[in-house]
Amino acid sequence: MVESESKLKQSKLQRHPRLIWRRFVRLWPFAAWLLILGVVIWLYAGTVRYGSITGVVETVAEEVAPIETTRLLSLDVSLGQQVVAGDVIARMDTSLLDATLAVEEASALDVAQNITQYQESILRMARQFEQAISDNQADYLQEKRQEAEVAAELVELQKELKRRERLLERKLIREEDVNILRPQIAALETSAKAYPEIVEAYRQRVEVARKEYVDMRTWLELEEGEDISAAIRRKRQASQVILESATQHRKIQREGYVLKASCDGEVSRVFHSPGEVIAAGDPVVRIVSRRAEYVVGFLQESQLADIQPGQKVKIWGKGARQTMQTHGIVQSIAPEVQGLPGRLSPLGGAVRGRRMMLRFIEPHRFIPGQTVEILIERPTWLQWLDRQIGRLIHRTQETGEKTPDAL
Repeated sequence: MVESESKLKQSKLQRHPRLIWRRFVRLWPFAAWLLILGVVIWLYAGTVRYGSITGVVETVAEEVAPIETTRLLSLDVSLGQQVVAGDVIARMDTSLLDATLAVEEASALDVAQNITQYQESILRMARQFEQAISDNQADYLQEKRQEAEVAAELVELQKELKRRERLLERKLIREEDVNILRPQIAALETSAKAYPEIVEAYRQRVEVARKEYVDMRTWLELEEGEDISAAIRRKRQASQVILESATQHRKIQREGYVLKASCDGEVSRVFHSPGEVIAAGDPVVRIVSRRAEYVVGFLQESQLADIQPGQKVKIWGKGARQTMQTHGIVQSIAPEVQGLPGRLSPLGGAVRGRRMMLRFIEPHRFIPGQTVEILIERPTWLQWLDRQIGRLIHRTQETGEKTPDAL
């Protein structure tokens, strides 16, 4: 009984708050070291491995330049001026182009008149071919008719000669009545023998005329069943379209001598002054968009595994972290490691890494070309632990070692 009471008193004494506090004070270095270790791991996970990355706000710029070498007549904007798409930036000298356009318009009128005369001559020639075919056809038919008449007359005279010869045998007529027909028959026989060649010659003339007419239609590129007049009108309209297109081209070219802005922005640089001769493609004015939507980041080799596309990041204004900050998302990362700008290294020298493109997802006040710092959002403990395990597995596979079962 006394022993149980003693144990009860000893148990209450061990749970006394004062003894518990003294025990904690005696063991506090161990708890402090655990706390310090947790802070170190937290700082390592959030700061050392996921530090800042240098980037530059992308500049969307337009360099307004002429497409032909000419003299700058006037400059309608000034440095820092805001412009919108369609605003006139500069005007180029069009005196030479105007002179060329006037000469070409005069030449076009002259060509149009020549084309009209040419088409009239073609029409007359076509009419002549048609008339030649008609005349030769008529002559051919006339010779064919005369050939038939001679043949018919010869047949009748030969019949009459035979009849008279029978009458002469019977002494019913005189011999002179028979002999008078013989010269006529001989002449008709000679004509009948010559007519086939004459008729063939006329037929060939008809064929030649028709062939020339077909060749003319082929040369004029006439469609099947198309009339000559309709074809000439069609070709004349096509010629007019070509001339009008050439004139319209010159007018469009003249409009190109007025340089206009194709996007909204602000004039950041003026390269030339009125009166200077500007070469084709040489920019006159540089316009920078006021709205920056992307940041070009520079991911160093030591940070290749820290960022993935689609990851959210924080963007700080360099030297103004308290006033300029926003969030972005990683849009894409270049597939290769290459040399990066030297200013990325605080010690100077060559720096290698990958370029990445980030897109702003919140309103911001950054301006194009501004240098910024990109901070990776601190991961959760589970995410950080998962990444560390993944890196360890990856390194083990590269060295050919097997992953421990404990992992």
